[in-house]
Amino acid sequence: MAMKPSVERLEKELGIQIQKLETWHNEENQKKFEELAANKCMGVPFFINTDNGEFVCGEASFEELKAWALGEGSNKQPARGPEGKTP
Repeated sequence: MAMKPSVERLEKELGIQIQKLETWHNEENQKKFEELAANKCMGVPFFINTDNGEFVCGEASFEELKAWALGEGSNKQPARGPEGKTP
């Protein structure tokens, strides 16, 4: 889990808690992910602020994650190749 150190740092620095859901072995969490990520993100990691709808799709820098957590405009999506696929 490449994002774990950034998430832990963010929680500590901002005094917030980010809910983490395991989606591979948990059907209920998988359905929740599909609903929240529809038309936004096709994989994990996926971070969404359910209060304002801002999200981060894919790995992000600590600074990008922090901007998302602070509501400073994010909606980061991975780069797409010529056929709409992530390279």
